[in-house]
This record gives sequence, C-alpha cells and structure tokens, in this order.
Amino acid sequence: MNLGSIKDKTFRRKNAHRILTASAFVCAAIVAVTAAVALSGRGGTQQLVLEAPKATDKPADSQSVQVGQTPASAATPTPAAPDKEASADATVAQTAMILPLADGNVLKGYASDRLLYSATLKHWATHMGLDLAASAGTPVLAVLDGTVINVEEDALMGVTVTLEHEGGLQTHYASLEKEKDGLKAGDKVLRGQEIGTVGASAACEAEDGAHLHFEVLSQGKQVNPQTYLSGLLK
Repeated sequence: MNLGSIKDKTFRRKNAHRILTASAFVCAAIVAVTAAVALSGRGGTQQLVLEAPKATDKPADSQSVQVGQTPASAATPTPAAPDKEASADATVAQTAMILPLADGNVLKGYASDRLLYSATLKHWATHMGLDLAASAGTPVLAVLDGTVINVEEDALMGVTVTLEHEGGLQTHYASLEKEKDGLKAGDKVLRGQEIGTVGASAACEAEDGAHLHFEVLSQGKQVNPQTYLSGLLK
C-alpha cells in the first residue's frame, strides 16, 4: 500500500465524519425549531370549557322568591271598587223622588231583618214595603219619570202597578182601589202623574184598611223605600 492511497482514505473518513456531524446539528436544529413552534402554538391557543350551570346558579336578573312571597312581577290583585251604583241610585232618588201620596202617614215600615205582626195573617213576618195610610180614592202618584211595565190584580197584593225607572230602579204600587183609566204596560209616565187610587184590595193586608203598599227595587233587589223618601215622610 502506497502513501497516496493511505492519505486518500484518511481524507474520505474525515469528510464523512464532518458530514455526519453537520447532519446531526441540522437534525437537532430542526427538532428544536419544531418543538418551539409547537410550544408556541399551544401557549397562544385558549381552550373554551363549557360547564353546565350548578344547582345554585341563577340568571343575573332573576329575583329570589320565598315560599308564601308574591313575585315582584306578579300583579297584586286590586281590591274591587265599592259598588257605587246603589248609592248613586239613592242619591238621585232622594233628590228627585216625590211621595207617592200627597197626604199620607206611615202605617207600617219596611222590615227585612225583623218581624212585624200582621193583624190579617195573625202571625209575625217580615214586611218588604212601606204602608202609607190614606183615605180610599186618594190619588197615587208616580215618584219618578218611568215606564209602566205591569198592571195586574195580584191574589195577595190586590191591584198593582209597576214602573221602571233609570238607574235600575223599579217601584211597585199595591193595594190600589184601581189603576188610572187606560193605564197599560209600555206607557210613559211623568213624576207626579196619577197612576191609580188608594184602596184596600191587598188580601194579605185587609185588616189594615185603605192604604198604599209601596215597594222599591234596585238592580232587582228589594230595598228600603224610606231610604229614598228620607225627609219626606211624616
């Protein structure tokens, strides 16, 4: 083996070693760069974690409601306004209603919550009207403007005329001797107009003699006529 051959082999070995060393450095650099990029990507990425609301969680705008407490959003029932209709009827009637008789005294008052003795029936009972004593044939007058809704001869109350007025009022005139000639249902009458005459036709009040049995109804319910005739009665 000559010297040139030995030098050539030595040179090639050194070159190969250098190439391997450089390759190792390059690979290490590539790995380092790749790792750095990966770590940088992870560090800049934010992960969103969605959690179900806990049992104690509640919306920010919700209000705590205890048992027996009314929610603030629930409307509190407004107390019903007092029924002003009946009082309004009474007020109007007191200023507009006249006595059904030009001259008559109270024989028996209204009594819905107590008992009065009936000389005719011989027992104690309520009395849902106002009895005004007067001579037979005394004119009976409409206490308000209205419309005749009934003219009849009732088995207990005798000859009776019923009028209807504004404001849900009705008036009954019973124990009449007779109704005004020609008076019939549907006729319009004026306050103070004669609608009949006093008599003693009410069989259930026959012992009381000649008188007018007068009743007032408001909204279909019987009420005390003396409320409407306050200050007018003797």
